[in-house]
Amino acid sequence: MVNVSLLKVDGHSMHPAIKSGVFVLVWRWQMGQYQQRLQVGDIIAVEHGHYGKIIKRICEVDLDSNGRVRELRLRGDNELASISEAKIGWVSVESVIGRVVYVVKARS
Repeated sequence: MVNVSLLKVDGHSMHPAIKSGVFVLVWRWQMGQYQQRLQVGDIIAVEHGHYGKIIKRICEVDLDSNGRVRELRLRGDNELASISEAKIGWVSVESVIGRVVYVVKARS
């Protein structure tokens, strides 16, 4: 089953791609269903053990011997406003909520 969630962005770590206060549509999936499609450059939502729900860009992918994604390295687009890649650490694929597929732009 595939479904979509609407999450509000709070923070400037993904600026300019995603601005604080906007909403993003996150394509959710059950564990393992689409993990092989995760790749460097994707923006994903993750339930991080220390930081809670975060939205970051994948910058590195660790694969198992069968080519399935095991772990991910994440970073924000705005390094000055983001938690560092080192502090986030490797994130297990099990903590991925889903891929950001659309940014709902604020009305001007």
